[in-house]
Amino acid sequence: MPQRAATVATNKIRKNKSKIMLHLLLLGNSFIYFNDLPTLLADVAQSAGWARPSVASSTPGGFTLEQHRRAAATQSRVSEREWDAVVLQQQSELPAFATSDAVVRNATLHDVEALTRDIVRSSPRANVVLFQTWARHERLFATSAWRVGYGANASEMQERIARWYDAARDVAALVPANATVARVGDAWRANYASAAPIMLHDADLAHPAYAGSYVAALCLYATIFQTSLANVTFDGALEPGVAARLRALVSAQLSSESKVTDRTVSWTWSAPSTARPPVRSASENSAASPCCLAVAILVGACVVAALLI
Repeated sequence: MPQRAATVATNKIRKNKSKIMLHLLLLGNSFIYFNDLPTLLADVAQSAGWARPSVASSTPGGFTLEQHRRAAATQSRVSEREWDAVVLQQQSELPAFATSDAVVRNATLHDVEALTRDIVRSSPRANVVLFQTWARHERLFATSAWRVGYGANASEMQERIARWYDAARDVAALVPANATVARVGDAWRANYASAAPIMLHDADLAHPAYAGSYVAALCLYATIFQTSLANVTFDGALEPGVAARLRALVSAQLSSESKVTDRTVSWTWSAPSTARPPVRSASENSAASPCCLAVAILVGACVVAALLI
């Protein structure tokens, strides 16, 4: 998709990385506030020799991008200054459901478009970075209920998530905006496919453990700062050997991304109807059954239909 040639972040980075501080905004939910990802991102960048970035966030538990674009607190954050990059993280289940549910697909892509317009209005040269999340852990798919809406296994769920984020990037680029995808979930999948995988999920098999947030910070850093991980020295709370393994894994993933084309996304979408996808009112701290969410979609559509009669 076409992108505008120059961005504030690119121009600043080219001038003097040790003196120019970037201003970053992260919009999402508990997938960001677990393990304080904003601080991890700043620590990673600073360790590589950049001026420590200012990283703000708005991350209410369980929030969708639709909730963010309607929330006064988020709108205030978006408009409070000109940002160099704004990161968008969708509620973790909706991208998987979007593959088979046109209502969810239309609504969630419309939310990306609307929120990107809000961002560009305040920060016309900002990078919009789509934070591709990860699948639930494979162990959850042993129960058949977890396959409803998610896919048959963790790999299929990740593929569904990745397709949605590629489509969301294309929608944002049409605003137009400088849009790209930070492929965090793909890095997680590469880890679990390796000979000696490191546990990146927390105990609930949905949220990130510290190592998972560290991988997310590395991917976001490389995407936002448009650079490799060669100079990163920050290990955080990890054993140095573990941190080095994760940096090598993410570096290999970044290298492979540069050699392949994006996933083919043939979806069509239109402005959403009055029926909306389910909104999680609680934090993503517990991984709700997809059956419950499917019922929520059906009930919501019936309620809307009744109101229109």
